[in-house]
Amino acid sequence: AMKITEDVSIKKTYGTLTTKRNINPACNEEQIYNHPQLQQNNLVKGEKETVHRNIKKQPHTTDKFPLTLREAYTVIILLCVYILNQADRQLLPILISAGLKCTNETVHEHHRFQHKNATDCLEFSDMMEGLIKGPAFTVVYTVFGISLAYLADHYRRTFVLGAAVVILRIILGIGEAVCNPVAYSLLADMFASTTRGKALSAYHLGVYIGNALGYVAASANRTLGWRLSFVIFGAPGFLFVALVVFTMEEPVRGAKDLECREQHVDSDREPLLPAEIEQEAPFQTATANTYNIFSLFRHIKATPSYYLMVVASSLRQVAGFSLGAYTPTFFKSTFHLSSAQYDHAMLNVGMIILVCGSAGAMLGGYLSDRMMEKTAGAKALVIAFSQVIAAPCIGAVLAAENERLALGLLVLAYLTAETWLGPAAAVIQDVTEPQLRAQASAVYMAVNTLAGGCGPLIVGAILSTNLTIFHLNDIQTALILIIPTCYILSALLFMIVSFALVARGQMLLS
Repeated sequence: AMKITEDVSIKKTYGTLTTKRNINPACNEEQIYNHPQLQQNNLVKGEKETVHRNIKKQPHTTDKFPLTLREAYTVIILLCVYILNQADRQLLPILISAGLKCTNETVHEHHRFQHKNATDCLEFSDMMEGLIKGPAFTVVYTVFGISLAYLADHYRRTFVLGAAVVILRIILGIGEAVCNPVAYSLLADMFASTTRGKALSAYHLGVYIGNALGYVAASANRTLGWRLSFVIFGAPGFLFVALVVFTMEEPVRGAKDLECREQHVDSDREPLLPAEIEQEAPFQTATANTYNIFSLFRHIKATPSYYLMVVASSLRQVAGFSLGAYTPTFFKSTFHLSSAQYDHAMLNVGMIILVCGSAGAMLGGYLSDRMMEKTAGAKALVIAFSQVIAAPCIGAVLAAENERLALGLLVLAYLTAETWLGPAAAVIQDVTEPQLRAQASAVYMAVNTLAGGCGPLIVGAILSTNLTIFHLNDIQTALILIIPTCYILSALLFMIVSFALVARGQMLLS
């Protein structure tokens, strides 16, 4: 990280204001330029300003990591909620392959939760399986996510999150639609842009821990049964409702952005107290109609880096949803695993997701924050390069001739491919006004989820045709046509996003 000493000359009709200020590197150019004290110097509305900046970089040590106790606690609680979200979501497709769906090999057993004549599996087609794994969740997620995120932008977010976790125990799509936007907004108001990538990457460890727990549940399916597995995964959520509502603090909206602006305008000023930040934040007292969905779409329209990021991430999610939904089917069908072998393979896959996915996520957050010293497009640039590397790795996994080789290559695939979630979420927060972050995150997540949900549906459609290429079977063919292709296409778009972010920073400085 660098300390920036900047000469700023603002030439106006009524005189010239020249100051020399120390700038917190956590501030982006838009936060500095839009500071209210600078705006008050506009003696004539609409008056043009020319801002000349001479930037000199020197070493500094103001990057705040590791976390404070309050920040660490918030990240841990949000991470636990996200783990439950992901475990619930991943549990269904894993259990479908483990015995929930009736097949010729399904053993019909009776469990204590069932009536005497009931069987322990459900019958549905491959196309219906694709619908269950994709649109059945994503449509509900999309419909409710944006509307409920409005509450998070105008009311206490910890209460909104607590209510969402309760709903999550009952209706998965609605509850999860609220959790991510609220968590993004909370973390963005607790971490500056130079540490936001790491914080959001730590939060996204929930994807890999939750998925790993889902695979462990699949390995224990023969003992527990799929019905009891759902009960076990659902119950802990109510504990975290109490922790979220009664123990988590609500950060001031835009606090980090305001701190940046104050440090820029007056480097000699004492740091603001929390009460002073809350009083000075103009959006703290905004009416409910001030920042609504119409404000959001006006903001999106004027921010190309936002909608380019949404499109790029959506393509990446098509690959991610497809891989997550059909990895169990891929291993069982391709390598002709017995029930015992399948349980062991799913345990190995779960450990790879947990260890390598988590390591990749934290690596992406670290590299993206580190490179922010060099370029404003660092976060998107890190994602782009990682996806280019990941594409041949996942292609090799899907074309592997035996289980052991596939598992070994899956290690490389997860280390490289999973760097993207934290930096991508951080970019969305960086380019969005604090008072719109929950709604902007909800739109981002809704589009991503809706697009990603098409992945399993497309895979199911390809499987229905029995299409094969080269020496591959139908599941290998379907996955290899979708996943590496989406990695490459998303990488190209992430690269464009990085250029857009650089151009945006230069425009704000001009």
